[in-house]
Amino acid sequence: MEIRNYFLLLKRHKLMLIIIPVIAMIAAYAFVRYLPDTYVAKTQIVTGLIDQSQQVLDNNNRNDNRRNDEFTNLIETMQLDKVMSQVSYQLVIHDLTSGKPFRKMNKAEDFSPAMGKKIVSALKEKQQSFGLLNPSNPLEKNIDSLTASMGYDAGQLLKKNLKIYHFDGSDFIILECETENAALSAFIINQLSNKFITYYTNYVGQGRYKSTEFLASLLNEKKTAMRAKIDELQNYKIKHNILDMTNEAKDVYGQISSLESYRQQADKDVIAYRGALKSIDGRFNPRDRRYLESTTAKVNSSILSTRERLRVMNNKYLENNFDQRYKKSVDSLQDVLSEQINESTDKYISNPLAAKDNLVQEKLKMENSLELARYSSGSLNRQLSQLKGRLNSLVPAEAVVNSLERDIDVATKEYLDVQDKYNQANVANIMPVQLRQLHSALPGAKQPSKKIFLVAVSGVVSFALCMVIVLLLFYIDDCVRNREDLERITKMPVIGELNLVPEMAGKKIQPKQEKYVSGSITLFRNLLRNIRFEIDRVASKDKIFAITSLNGTQGKTLFSFSLAYAYAISNKKVLLVDGNFSNPLISETAKPKLYLEDYLRGAEFENSTIYTQIADAAESDKLIRLQDIDANNSITTTIQRLSTQTPQVQGGMDRISIIGNRGGDTSLFEISNQSSIRKRLDDLKSKFDVIIIETGSLDTLSKSKEWMQFSDKTIAIFENNQSIKNGAKAGVKYLHSLNGKMLGWVLNKVPVTYKEAVNS
Repeated sequence: MEIRNYFLLLKRHKLMLIIIPVIAMIAAYAFVRYLPDTYVAKTQIVTGLIDQSQQVLDNNNRNDNRRNDEFTNLIETMQLDKVMSQVSYQLVIHDLTSGKPFRKMNKAEDFSPAMGKKIVSALKEKQQSFGLLNPSNPLEKNIDSLTASMGYDAGQLLKKNLKIYHFDGSDFIILECETENAALSAFIINQLSNKFITYYTNYVGQGRYKSTEFLASLLNEKKTAMRAKIDELQNYKIKHNILDMTNEAKDVYGQISSLESYRQQADKDVIAYRGALKSIDGRFNPRDRRYLESTTAKVNSSILSTRERLRVMNNKYLENNFDQRYKKSVDSLQDVLSEQINESTDKYISNPLAAKDNLVQEKLKMENSLELARYSSGSLNRQLSQLKGRLNSLVPAEAVVNSLERDIDVATKEYLDVQDKYNQANVANIMPVQLRQLHSALPGAKQPSKKIFLVAVSGVVSFALCMVIVLLLFYIDDCVRNREDLERITKMPVIGELNLVPEMAGKKIQPKQEKYVSGSITLFRNLLRNIRFEIDRVASKDKIFAITSLNGTQGKTLFSFSLAYAYAISNKKVLLVDGNFSNPLISETAKPKLYLEDYLRGAEFENSTIYTQIADAAESDKLIRLQDIDANNSITTTIQRLSTQTPQVQGGMDRISIIGNRGGDTSLFEISNQSSIRKRLDDLKSKFDVIIIETGSLDTLSKSKEWMQFSDKTIAIFENNQSIKNGAKAGVKYLHSLNGKMLGWVLNKVPVTYKEAVNS
């Protein structure tokens, strides 16, 4: 439905959608018809950034983003003022010195030949230094003004004539120039390529030279720093007598581990010999011990001497890290000691203790071994203490040495990196810049005219703009155009709609429209029947219907007459009550014999039909046009039209009675109280099948709301193509508060097409 409404809005604005694009196209044609023909020249510059055949150094580590950045930098460099100004200078020089200038100067800027030579001389000087014009210098300011007037300045060339671009994956930068002169286009392209390559070559050469100087200085600094770190490490090792920190620490660890195992074995031997000696001593009685001690006193002196020599030699053996030379001496002394012990046993201990000779001999041997184990354990402990002290002295020295070695590694890496860059820079200095123009630009052919295209674009753009404007109007338009819009906005049902009849709108009808008008009236009658059917279906047991609207121009008076007529021709007795005190149009039209003021105060009801009153009004030439009632229709004309097309009209009109009001600034409750009003309305309900009360609009405040307290249902009239403004929203809110008494809306004055009217 929204799409349909949008297309209806487009149809209403179709003239705007046609006229504005046509005007835009005419204006565009007026502007472009005198545009000159254009010629395009084209060339390419080889960069060598992608083509590996142009590479000397390995640039495989460049990724695509890096290459794109390099191409962007080249294009930006080409568009620098320093480069573009060189082209501008050359163009001015050409036009001043050539017999066939590309463009003619304005008469206002004409000058003498001497001034021309002065300008050429100044421009050539600027070309030598790639300089820019100084606006503070009067001559250079004039040159700048001349360049701009001829369209040769950098801004105009880049904006109007030049196109510089690059395709991904290509090794070329493409230059295009479009001007009104084929030779001029080629001249600009060739000059730009030449000036750019010259500038870039000088620029890159200076940059490479400065880079090489900087890298050479940095290389010397890194080399000095590296040598200082190496010298610091050497001096530290000399000062602390360090030859090889790693191997020395490893040897100390090995000696400590070996001595620990020997010491553990010696401690075990001491404990074992002590236990064995104690066991042997327990086998001798005191008398045997005295004998044993007296007999062995002389023998022990030689044995003790040999033991002392054995102890000294064993210490040397341990102190010299178990040298095999000392091992032979220890074994020799051990054999001598064993012979002395055996000899002493055989010589002295033989008489009273012959049975215990073996025990005595074993004891002497164990005592000798115990002494050796004690001496070995003590010597091993001293050696371990010395080695641990040596190891403790190596720990801080190792930390210092490791720190110095790390510093040397870092300094060496930095030195090698700088050296590699320095070598690359030297190689780059030797190689020339790889930029070169692939071919000279030649004068191009005339380009197809863009005039028709520009005219078409102007028409399309203006049409699109008009469409956007219509769409914006549609978006901000809150008018109700169909029953779906009304239901969506008010959240209340629509029970029917009535079409707009041209004749009822007070319009002059042409003879060829008679069929259309007749069909519109027939459609009006059919729609009225549908509304009557919907009312009977939803409110079949209700009799009193209040007719209201959001304001006074919605057409509720005509609807009240029409609905009364629709019920009358369906064989029902109908009472039409004019409850609109502010604008009593029913009373003014029908001139009823009974008025509300009289009836509610006790007057008796007398039948008074609308038919005779309308006839009297017609005879007295008092037809009420719709603009007086609802800004469109004539009540009399409507009823008469309906009467001429409906059978049994006279009988229907006789079933309609009217109660009017005298108008004025009054309200229902000011005429009578609530209980009396309800009693009188109940009396009317017993006499009529349907009672239709036209109330005032909801913008009359309580005057219409008083009637709705006595009605069974309320029907609201809404005129098509109207919006619900802020003031009307309060009326919609009130209708929502009626708690089911709001029967629904009737959408009035809905436009219909000729086809819909004729086929109705």
